Amino acid sequence: MLKPNILTLAACAAATVMVGCATTASHTAQERAVNFPDPAKVKMNVQNHNEGTFPNLEDLSKIKEGMTRAQIYDLIGEPHFNEGLRVKNWTYLFHFRTAQGVETCQYNIGFDKDKRAQAFHWNPVTEGTICENASMPKQATTVVKYIEQAAPVVATPAPKTPHRITLTDTFRFDGYALSDLTDEGRAKLNEVARALKDFDDLKGVFVVGHTDHFGTDAYNMDLSQKRADTVARYLIHHAGVAANLVKHMGAGETEPLVHCRADMPKTAQVDCLTPNRRVTVDIDGYLISH
Repeated sequence: MLKPNILTLAACAAATVMVGCATTASHTAQERAVNFPDPAKVKMNVQNHNEGTFPNLEDLSKIKEGMTRAQIYDLIGEPHFNEGLRVKNWTYLFHFRTAQGVETCQYNIGFDKDKRAQAFHWNPVTEGTICENASMPKQATTVVKYIEQAAPVVATPAPKTPHRITLTDTFRFDGYALSDLTDEGRAKLNEVARALKDFDDLKGVFVVGHTDHFGTDAYNMDLSQKRADTVARYLIHHAGVAANLVKHMGAGETEPLVHCRADMPKTAQVDCLTPNRRVTVDIDGYLISH
């Protein structure tokens, strides 16, 4: 039997420094045709952004070729148009503050057959906007002020931080249904459900299923998707989270945490690969201080 579940919480620091988008070196919309959706058809997503967003430029700059969908979601959220989580392109509607005022661009990310980012395209919505320039870093200006007496220093409370919860071996081997939950897995899910009730201003929950490399790519992708679906439904039912706030997807075997020797006996490999068989739960909200 596999090892018991492991629950870890990792705080995600909130980025505030404005840095330009590093993907501007990639293809522009003019270099290769991309079918951009009508900007007016932007959807209401889990963050209630029905008119697009002002992206965090530091997070936008971190997007690179080869990244997974889950990694991109961590940086800039889910796509703003109804293209789904399993299609080949994600499109966003971004607004930028420039010297000309607020300018708007669409940003498209294309994925390859392994569901990794390979192409990046911009499409200006505001006439005359050069999207690559609008998303470039702003030069910081140092201002020196001379004062007669220093003001008292007031401690600023640390910002509340969102959380990621990782569940390992929640299901029996090859299982994905509620009936396949291990006793430890069910207990850990109940802990997550209780933890969700302690979050203030909950904006969304994103569940991603992962597998080890045993089995075909298609089988593992389907298995991870089904496990994520089961966990999502469990949290909706037991934590009282609104269904429209919970999104889920499968990553299959594409994001392993560990690699084990291929010459090990299979039982030893299965045990060694335990960290890869996991479900992550990203909570977009802030923990209530007690």
